[in-house]
Amino acid sequence: MTPIPVFDSAVIIILSVLLPAACWLGVDRSAQTKDRALASSVTAMVLALWVLAAFSLCIAGAFHTGAPKLIPGRSNAVPLFGTAMLLILVLFLAIGPFRRTLDAVPQPWLVGAQIGRLVGFLVLSFGVAGTIPMSFAGPAGWGDGLTGLFAPVVAFMLYRRVPGAALAALIWNAWGLGDLINVARLASLTTPGTSAFDPGLGDNSNFSLFPTGLLQVLYGPLYILLHVFSIRALVRRALGHTGVQGVPQNV
Repeated sequence: MTPIPVFDSAVIIILSVLLPAACWLGVDRSAQTKDRALASSVTAMVLALWVLAAFSLCIAGAFHTGAPKLIPGRSNAVPLFGTAMLLILVLFLAIGPFRRTLDAVPQPWLVGAQIGRLVGFLVLSFGVAGTIPMSFAGPAGWGDGLTGLFAPVVAFMLYRRVPGAALAALIWNAWGLGDLINVARLASLTTPGTSAFDPGLGDNSNFSLFPTGLLQVLYGPLYILLHVFSIRALVRRALGHTGVQGVPQNV
């Protein structure tokens, strides 16, 4: 295995801490006074537990292909991020204080936060270096990198209410979410021990090691949630729904 450069490792580790922190900050700053204590504290607790579990299990090698499988034919990352994503979706879509807070989060923030997807270019460099197969690193790296590259552009269009900004955001979201779904598919095809593994595409076992394994259990799932919430806001805005106190939804 070609070792991952220290700088690249540091970027992944820092991002894996900053992204959940940024998500919490968006919730804390957007919540109404009556909802802030509950929404902010519970969100902080859920994200902190997710980060702690991700780091601990990744360092322990629980996501490596040689580790005993919790679910036959599936990566051990699936139960962790699946549970965390389901919990967050239930909180912010079904429970009043959290749903009102989500309605108040500015759409430019939901989009702009995905600038962190630029780390995809690091993933691409890992493929070039031979650390992971290019069959995975190529599509995953370019897809994430381009999503992150255009995130601030689309966010600025939404912030300035440029004509066509909502359509641009919808197209961008479709691209970014489709990329993450494709990355998950490629991960299954290139990871030994999964039911979909195709040896002809290469062995992607190295990607499940620390720190790149954090991209599987924190980075990707959190960005999927941001896409889902952004698309929800765009649909609500198109339908004429309003956010808190009659303010247009997520402008």
